[in-house]
Formats: sequence, structure tokens, C-alpha cells
Amino acid sequence: MSSIISIGVDSKDAIMGLFTAVEMPYDALLQLHSDKWESYFNTGFIYVDPQQNFQLAQTIYGSFYYLLSSIPNKQDPKNRFIGLSPGGLARGPSNTDYSGHVFWDQDTWMYPAILNFHPEQARLLIESRTGTLAAAKANAQKDGYQGAKFAWESAFTGIETSPWPPSGLYEIHITGDVALAVRQFLYVTDDKLRVIRELKLDEMAIEIATFWQSRAECDDAAGVCGIFDVMGPDEYHSRINNSVYTNYAAKLSLDLPAYVLNITGDSHPDLSKWAQTSSRLTYPTAIRADGKKFHLEFDGFTPGVWHPSSETPNDTAEVKQADVILLAYPFGMEMSAEMRQTDLEVYRPITDPHGPAMTWGMFALGYLELGHPENATELFDKNYENVVQPFGVWSEVPNGGGALNFLTGMGGYLQAIVNGYAGVRLMADHVTLHPQALPKTSSWKLVGYRHLGYRLDIAFDFAANVTTIETIAKLSTTHLVLALESGAVYDLSRVGHRHTVHLEKGVLRTYNPATDVLTTDTPSTDGTTPGGPSTEGPSTKGPSTEGPSTDGTTPGGQPTQTASLIAVSSVVIFCLSLMAVYLS
Repeated sequence: MSSIISIGVDSKDAIMGLFTAVEMPYDALLQLHSDKWESYFNTGFIYVDPQQNFQLAQTIYGSFYYLLSSIPNKQDPKNRFIGLSPGGLARGPSNTDYSGHVFWDQDTWMYPAILNFHPEQARLLIESRTGTLAAAKANAQKDGYQGAKFAWESAFTGIETSPWPPSGLYEIHITGDVALAVRQFLYVTDDKLRVIRELKLDEMAIEIATFWQSRAECDDAAGVCGIFDVMGPDEYHSRINNSVYTNYAAKLSLDLPAYVLNITGDSHPDLSKWAQTSSRLTYPTAIRADGKKFHLEFDGFTPGVWHPSSETPNDTAEVKQADVILLAYPFGMEMSAEMRQTDLEVYRPITDPHGPAMTWGMFALGYLELGHPENATELFDKNYENVVQPFGVWSEVPNGGGALNFLTGMGGYLQAIVNGYAGVRLMADHVTLHPQALPKTSSWKLVGYRHLGYRLDIAFDFAANVTTIETIAKLSTTHLVLALESGAVYDLSRVGHRHTVHLEKGVLRTYNPATDVLTTDTPSTDGTTPGGPSTEGPSTKGPSTEGPSTDGTTPGGQPTQTASLIAVSSVVIFCLSLMAVYLS
């Protein structure tokens, strides 16, 4: 038995869409639905052979499916998309499943998961924030501050709607989360100046920095600044001082105008003041009994000991979810490998095992970063405790509890793959790659990875010890290269040209004609392609408009598994003409 669901921004649209779908032959409607989803998966996806790890492959398909089906294909100027709620299209009874409201979940968890695969949809999430900038300024003014304070819980207007006062008043890190999303979007965008002008990101960056400047308290004599009376991601502790997460979010926000205005060629009289405050913010630390240093979650925090600021009973000293461990990723805070590992070791045993789904993927990512795949696999596999069959929806907490369908958990899961197992880090001038084998697989692939106007297929084969990278399309004059740790530099500017190289760490970056000697593709007898120097220059071939394959394979030749892996697609058919979904 099948059902047809039509979604529109008003009842007339939904009814008309339903009538249109009902009048279509079932097979034609199903084929239209399948073709549309195949086009998504062929142009922006993570491919794993389901015969090697069916559970992994199915969860990847389901995660992309639910995320993308909750985002419009394009912005409707008459009915602005207001953003992604943790439960996506799910609602439930009053005050459950987050009422369709938007939180940090969108900017920190869902948005990064699709940014490099479907940047057009990721832009809509950025626009959901730029569209509420005026409301954010009103939020700040209402609380007695300057600049823009984004609502912890945002609906259509962007005014704070949280029914739980502590979060709306104190969980101000959301504004820093939005700032990081803006920075990430510019990192992957080729025509940065155009995007800044279109979305007014320069104004947004200035207003965000202005807020943090007004929120910070500085002691000029001591040369330090702090931020007091806040709540970090760990919502088990409220009204704390110098949340290490919040303070670093503030630092990134205060640094954002300098980055944006450097692109536009503009300036601002407060740039030096923001830079000074940024450099003076404090990050609490402590020394473990073995002499190893780690980050404290906030001033006065003692791991495993109940704190008076706790929102939990006196006999509970747990942390709700990933907090301190997010400093290294996604924030990119510089720290030693020893401190990174100590942070993981300190917070892993005191993190609530029944907390939100996205947490354990971040622990797994940290262990992958340090070269501990066994620990990573154990924690990565905990994600499956939140996947509810038969349709692969996610629950907020293990074994079906909390909000459904929990897109936040899916976003964390996909980030654990891309930023953990592939080692992707977005930087201002490059993207890092540090590929590692996913559990129970010998190969896997980033399909349609987007960067600076390029669409790349990047396949990792751990049995053959090679990486294969091919430029599938290019809508940019930027000359991109793959630079490997061993020193080889491969030209990516030629559409359709495939490089098979030794599997090792590398970076995607722009070509430097003064220092780069491009490497030829000369396979060696052991299957690697160290190559030799080449005088080959950048390709002059123009942008490609190549679309998805029509032979039933994804770019690069892997067979599609849409019908077998997305159980929901055979039961629920969305009317494609109304795929754009608006949360209200």
C-alpha cells in the first residue's frame, strides 16, 4: 500500500498538488520521484558499497533523503524559507519536536553536512539567518546589548520564542554558530564578493561582532576579557561564566568582520577593538592528576563533580552533550594532540549516554583525528542506537526517545564521515583531506564534492591504497589542484580528467604558478602514481554543464541503490512540483 503526501505553503497549493499527483499513473509518479532523487544522489552524496556495509550505506541514504526533503530547491520570495528545525517536517503534540523552530542544530549540525554537496540548498540556510538580521538586532536591544543576537529558538520572525527562559537568555553561543556558518560558506564559494553583496554578509558580520563586543567584559589592567552569565551547549549547567565553547564562538565572531571586509576592500573603525577583545578572551583549563592539561567547560567546573549551576539533581554530575570537544572541530582551535586527547578522555565518561544523537559522532571524529580508529569505530557505531526502523528515521535520544525525525543527529553522523573519516577541514585557502576506511568497508567515495565552483568525485580505495579524483564539472576560472603530503601536485582544472594517486593526506587549494610543479599521471608498478614533473599548464577548457549519468550509475561508475536502500521512497511519495518545504 502506498500513500501520496502533497506539501505546500498554503492549503490551496497542497490540494492542487495532491490532485495533480492522484491523476498521474502510479508508475509514472514513482518514476518521477525516483529520477529526482537519483539526480540528487548522483550530484552530491557519499557512496558506500551496500554489499560491504548495508547498515552504513542505508543510513547515509536516509540521512541525505530526510535532510534534503526538508529544504526547498530554491527560495520563494513570497514565502521565505525560515530554516530547518531539529525534527524537520515532524511536529507532534504541542511543544514537542521543537514546534518547527530553528536552533543551533541548523547551523552547527545540519548545514555543514550538505554545504559541500548541495551548496545551493546550504545557501538557503544562510538566507534564513540573513532574513532575520533585523529581528536579531531587536533581540540584542531588548536584552540591553548592541549589535545582533540571534534567537536561540527562532520561528518566522526571528524574535526569541524559547518557552524555557534560561536558553533564550543565556544560550547566546547561537550567534557565534551563525558566524561560523557564514565563514564556512565563504570558504567554499568561488565568487565571494558577489555573495557578500547579495546577502549583505558584511553588515551581518559587523552586527554580530558588535554584539559580542557589548557582551564581553574586559579588565584592561589584567589584559583579559570574559563573558559571564551564559549557557553553553551543555544545557545541564546554566548561568555559568567563561563557557569555553561560548568564548571561542565569540572569538570567531569578533574575527569575522576582518575576514569579510578584507574580501570587499572595506574597513570599519572598530576592527582593532574587536581584534583586541578576541585576543584577550580566556579559555579555562586545568591539569589532570597525571599532569596533562585539558579544557574546563567553564570557570569552576570540576569533571564528574556536581556544580551548583547544574540543572540536574545533586547526585548527577553529567554533561548533556558535545561541548568542550567541539573546540578542535568544528571551531578549529589550535591545541596539542595531547590536549585534544585529554579533552576526549575527560569528557567521554561524564557525557550523558542517553543524550542527543549527534554527540558520539564528534567523539569518533576526535579519535580519528588522533589516529585511534578502534575508539572511533566504537563511538561511531553508537549512532545506530538512534536509527528507528523500518524507515530509518532518527530519534533524538537512543532507542526511539525524544524528537522525531531528528535531523540534527543525521547531520552529526554525516559530518563524522566527511570530516572524520575523510578528514575534511575547511580553511580560508585550502581544504584538508585525511582519508581513513569506514567501518567494514574497503572503499568509499565523495560524489559531487563542491569547492570553489568545482564538482569533484573523490574515491578512496584502501585495498589498492589509492585515491581517485576527477573533476566532473567546473563553473569557475579558479585553477584548483590536489597537493599531496609527499609533494606531488595534480592539476584539477581539466573536466573529465581522472587522477589515480597514492592514498595519503593532501589538500585542495589554488594553483601557485611560482612554486607548483604539476605532476604527470604515470602509474608505477605497485599501483601508485607518484608521477614526475610536468610543464603542463592550466586547462583552458570552459565550464562543464554535465548532468547526472543516464546509464544507471553515479559519476565514476558505481551503481545506484536508490530503490533498495530508501525504504521510505516506496511508501511515501512527495509531489515533486511541491518539493520545496516551508516550516511554519
